[in-house]
Amino acid sequence: MEVNMQPMVVDDKDEVRRVFSERFARAADKIDGCPKGHGRAAWLKKNVLKEISAWMISRYIAGTDMPSAARWQYVAESMGTTTAFLRGEIDEDDPYLTRLLAAYGELGDPRLREQLARYAEEFMVPLAPRPTDRAKDRREKVAAAP
Repeated sequence: MEVNMQPMVVDDKDEVRRVFSERFARAADKIDGCPKGHGRAAWLKKNVLKEISAWMISRYIAGTDMPSAARWQYVAESMGTTTAFLRGEIDEDDPYLTRLLAAYGELGDPRLREQLARYAEEFMVPLAPRPTDRAKDRREKVAAAP
C-alpha cells in the first residue's frame, strides 16, 4: 500500500472571505437604518444592493462568498466605502484617508479623478502593505532560527 504524504496547504481564500465579511459588516453598520441581526440581508437588498440577491448578500455576511470581480466596485460604492477597505487593504478610520476620499468624491470632472489616480499610482507608496504569504513567512523564520 502506497501512502501519499503531501504537505498541508492552508486555503488563504478563507482568510480573504473572513476579512471581507468583517469589513462588509462594518460598512453596513455605518448605514442609517440597517439592522444588525436578522433581516440585514433583506434590508440591504431592498435599500442598498438592489442588483444583488438577498441570498448572495447573506453569503457575504456569513463569510462564505465574496463579490465577483465585476461586482466589487458596485458593492463598495453602494455601501459608501471603497474596494480597498472591503479587501482589507486600508482602514477607513485613518483621518487622512477619510479627508482624501471626501476630496476625491467632490471632484466632478472624471479627468481630474483620472489625473489624481495616475499621480497616486506613479508617485505614492501603497497606503497599506499587502497581506503576506504566511507559509512563506513561517518557512523563513524556521530557516533563520539557530
